[in-house]
Amino acid sequence: MTRNSSYKKAQIEDDKEFNPEDYVDDYETSKKHQYPDRFDEEIIDGMARCLFVNAWADYAEENLDANFSQMELMDVAPETPPESFEKAKKLYNEIEDMNNVDLIEFVPPGIDPDEGFDKENFGHYLCMEALGHGVSWQDDHEDHGLQLPHTEAYADMDFEEATLRQMYTDFDKDFPEDEYIFDSEPVYEKESKKEAAYGHSFSPEFYGDVYSPEKKENPTNVADALASMGDEEWNEMAKEVFNVDGDMLDLDTVMTKILEVDTVGSLSSPVDVWIDEEGWYTVNVYDEGEENEDEFYTQEEEELI
Repeated sequence: MTRNSSYKKAQIEDDKEFNPEDYVDDYETSKKHQYPDRFDEEIIDGMARCLFVNAWADYAEENLDANFSQMELMDVAPETPPESFEKAKKLYNEIEDMNNVDLIEFVPPGIDPDEGFDKENFGHYLCMEALGHGVSWQDDHEDHGLQLPHTEAYADMDFEEATLRQMYTDFDKDFPEDEYIFDSEPVYEKESKKEAAYGHSFSPEFYGDVYSPEKKENPTNVADALASMGDEEWNEMAKEVFNVDGDMLDLDTVMTKILEVDTVGSLSSPVDVWIDEEGWYTVNVYDEGEENEDEFYTQEEEELI
């Protein structure tokens, strides 16, 4: 797995040191930061419908004995629920961020801007590609040229309680009460630790250099801590937070996210630095004196022996 930094290549070429302020400035001046709710409603409609119907059909076939052969799923599925629109907005934002484009203004190659195009259909195919299905916009059009994240759609993970229960009612099945524990949040939502958290107030040295990180047992900066994450945790974090495979995620992208989240769980060593807004994934940063603490005690024990 590689975690090489590709962000801000000009800095590497000019041999400049990493400066976290560069990341913050980029984010704060971006159009998406200024207008976080700026979406193309037609593209969102296509994405949301795609996410919902795929999750709905897969779950119904696997758990409710449904058979959709010879059926057009988009026609037979019920109305798209609100939670699928929220998930579509996340996918929409990820595509814009990965490609540095404004999808409201984006016109795929081969399309006459004056004539317009079916944006809902475009959103549908972007979603289908992100889900990894074998159909795409390119089947009937020129390649849109966009890099897409990987995403997944699961009813038991994405749907609210009312939506999931309605599925069992629609298919005349008893809801398995023992299998689900519902709250006011979506199914299986992890609990946030936001109540006991602090904002960042650190020097640039605290963040380290994402261009030359070192793996350490007790890392003393964020870049080294990220490089020291285990492969399993890194891959899981990449999927859940960034919707990409671990080998497609680099350190500078994660550093940008950390600075955007701007949260730590403690101010004393080790400082647990949040990677996502809810604190599901964190890395620990130790004081300089603790870097070789384990090695010191091992030597001391040997001397006592």
